[in-house]
Amino acid sequence: MITIKQQEARRHYWGPLSSADYLWGSLIQGFARDKVVFKNPLMPSGQILKTWKSMSNFSDNRLAPSLPLLKRGQSYVLDVSMTSTPSHTVMVEIVFQDRFGVAVKRQVASDGSLAFVYPENAYAYEVHLLSAGMQEFVFHYFTITPNSSEGAEVLA
Repeated sequence: MITIKQQEARRHYWGPLSSADYLWGSLIQGFARDKVVFKNPLMPSGQILKTWKSMSNFSDNRLAPSLPLLKRGQSYVLDVSMTSTPSHTVMVEIVFQDRFGVAVKRQVASDGSLAFVYPENAYAYEVHLLSAGMQEFVFHYFTITPNSSEGAEVLA
């Protein structure tokens, strides 16, 4: 049974390393659950650094989905708690996919906050951290919260 939680902001942490993480030449240090330092001074711009998924195939990668289910047509805000050197050089991207894994919509923000509406034709979504000329960043967590003006829901 799926229970609906009203107005709850669950923190999403770095989590385990996976094949979707950019590891080549990178130094990733986890000091605590909510403090991961990522260093790579030669990182190309546009590279995906970390990926979280709302749907995964456990038999392929041994990882459970790390994102909550969202309600179609509802507004949400994704807020990332991190600092980068130089500043504003890590971008957050959300990619919405249809039933066949084809991207139907994507949004990118460089300020760590992203407001979005979950598309009607979306079946799953992914959150990516992208390099935009970064050398180092400290990642704490991110949250996905319903837009308070509409009373949306996050399904857990």
